[in-house]
Amino acid sequence: MGTNILIVDDSSLTRAIIAKSIRLSGVAVDGLFQAGDGREGLELLRSRPVELVFTDINMPEMDGVELVKRMRAEEN
Repeated sequence: MGTNILIVDDSSLTRAIIAKSIRLSGVAVDGLFQAGDGREGLELLRSRPVELVFTDINMPEMDGVELVKRMRAEEN
Protein backbone atom coordinates (compact mmCIF):
# COMPACT_ATOMS: atom_id res chain seq x y z
CA MET A 1 0.00 0.00 0.00
CA GLY A 2 1.38 3.38 -0.99
CA THR A 3 1.15 6.92 0.24
CA ASN A 4 -0.92 9.79 -1.12
CA ILE A 5 1.29 12.85 -1.52
CA LEU A 6 0.39 16.48 -2.25
CA ILE A 7 2.91 18.94 -3.72
CA VAL A 8 1.93 22.61 -3.33
CA ASP A 9 4.06 25.17 -5.17
CA ASP A 10 3.32 28.05 -7.54
CA SER A 11 6.14 26.91 -9.84
CA SER A 12 5.10 24.07 -12.15
CA LEU A 13 8.79 23.31 -12.77
CA THR A 14 9.45 22.90 -9.05
CA ARG A 15 6.39 20.65 -8.70
CA ALA A 16 7.66 18.52 -11.60
CA ILE A 17 11.13 18.21 -10.06
CA ILE A 18 9.72 17.18 -6.68
CA ALA A 19 7.33 14.69 -8.32
CA LYS A 20 10.16 13.14 -10.34
CA SER A 21 12.36 12.91 -7.24
CA ILE A 22 9.57 11.12 -5.37
CA ARG A 23 9.03 8.68 -8.25
CA LEU A 24 12.77 7.96 -8.48
CA SER A 25 13.07 7.47 -4.71
CA GLY A 26 11.31 4.14 -4.79
CA VAL A 27 8.72 5.20 -2.22
CA ALA A 28 5.39 3.41 -2.77
CA VAL A 29 2.96 6.09 -3.97
CA ASP A 30 -0.76 5.58 -4.54
CA GLY A 31 -1.53 9.17 -5.56
CA LEU A 32 0.67 12.13 -6.38
CA PHE A 33 -1.38 15.34 -6.43
CA GLN A 34 -0.31 18.89 -7.27
CA ALA A 35 -1.62 22.36 -6.46
CA GLY A 36 -0.48 25.82 -7.58
CA ASP A 37 -1.11 27.61 -4.26
CA GLY A 38 -2.34 27.03 -0.72
CA ARG A 39 -6.00 27.63 -1.52
CA GLU A 40 -5.95 25.00 -4.27
CA GLY A 41 -4.00 22.67 -2.00
CA LEU A 42 -6.56 23.02 0.79
CA GLU A 43 -9.37 22.19 -1.65
CA LEU A 44 -7.54 19.03 -2.71
CA LEU A 45 -6.97 18.04 0.91
CA ARG A 46 -10.69 18.36 1.60
CA SER A 47 -11.57 16.07 -1.31
CA ARG A 48 -9.13 13.18 -0.86
CA PRO A 49 -6.97 11.56 1.81
CA VAL A 50 -3.33 12.69 1.78
CA GLU A 51 -0.64 11.47 4.17
CA LEU A 52 2.25 13.76 3.15
CA VAL A 53 2.34 17.40 1.98
CA PHE A 54 5.31 19.22 0.45
CA THR A 55 4.59 22.96 0.39
CA ASP A 56 6.35 26.10 -0.71
CA ILE A 57 6.25 29.00 1.76
CA ASN A 58 5.99 31.96 -0.63
CA MET A 59 2.96 31.60 -2.94
CA PRO A 60 0.11 33.83 -4.19
CA GLU A 61 -3.47 33.56 -2.89
CA MET A 62 -2.51 31.55 0.21
CA ASP A 63 1.09 30.97 1.30
CA GLY A 64 2.46 27.76 2.77
CA VAL A 65 2.38 29.04 6.36
CA GLU A 66 -1.33 29.84 6.12
CA LEU A 67 -1.94 26.46 4.45
CA VAL A 68 -0.32 24.63 7.36
CA LYS A 69 -2.28 26.71 9.91
CA ARG A 70 -5.56 25.84 8.17
CA MET A 71 -4.60 22.18 7.85
CA ARG A 72 -4.01 22.04 11.60
CA ALA A 73 -7.30 23.81 12.32
CA GLU A 74 -9.36 21.26 10.37
CA GLU A 75 -10.16 17.86 11.83
CA ASN A 76 -9.00 15.79 8.86
